[in-house]
Amino acid sequence: MSLSIRPAALDETSVLLELIALSARGLSAGYYTPAETESAIKYVFGVDTQLITDQTYLLLRKTG
Repeated sequence: MSLSIRPAALDETSVLLELIALSARGLSAGYYTPAETESAIKYVFGVDTQLITDQTYLLLRKTG
């Protein structure tokens, strides 16, 4: 197994939002109620598209 790093693309925003939601749900379990977690996903967490435009939003991918 190897890892590769590359800048994210704007057309990947929807997939990134899905990953953020999965991560938030998993990491908040036991600390926040489901309603609090869903509210944070809706109003707090998100993808900073300026970082994608600047090519400083990076993705780590497992390859091989």
